[in-house]
Amino acid sequence: MPSKSEIDRLSPRQREVLELLAKGLTNDDIAGVLGIATATVKTHMTALMQALDVTNRTEAVSLFLSASAGPRAVDQVLSRPAIAVLPLVPLDDHPRTRATGLAVAHDLASLFSCWCWFPVIASAASDSARAFGSTQAIGRGLGARFLVDGSVRLGADGCRL
Repeated sequence: MPSKSEIDRLSPRQREVLELLAKGLTNDDIAGVLGIATATVKTHMTALMQALDVTNRTEAVSLFLSASAGPRAVDQVLSRPAIAVLPLVPLDDHPRTRATGLAVAHDLASLFSCWCWFPVIASAASDSARAFGSTQAIGRGLGARFLVDGSVRLGADGCRL
């Protein structure tokens, strides 16, 4: 089973590919983030799986995550500024508008969790955050330095965020 030092022996680009893979990105997504061809991502995947002596992507991610885990790694993540995605404010009373606002906020929080290096406060924690009052009070109450907020309106011609 590879250790942290074996993962450290991967090339910097292979580690980047493995980190993005651990966030759930596809080869096409990884290629887009790194600005390289999908075939190049596949080449890096083949090389890093051979270096780690694994047979599939899931094993590679599992080894990476277990080698990266530990109190120090958790402390590093928690020391980063957090972001909270607030449910979008519905601009009418229609239940579908409210459901759309909640769904968009949930999707944004999920995407931030996959793509960003900072902690994302769970959507459920943000649902009642407006009770804190001002934007600054919401941030303090949730422990978030950054907030994503907005409103939603559904109309005959589509959705406006």
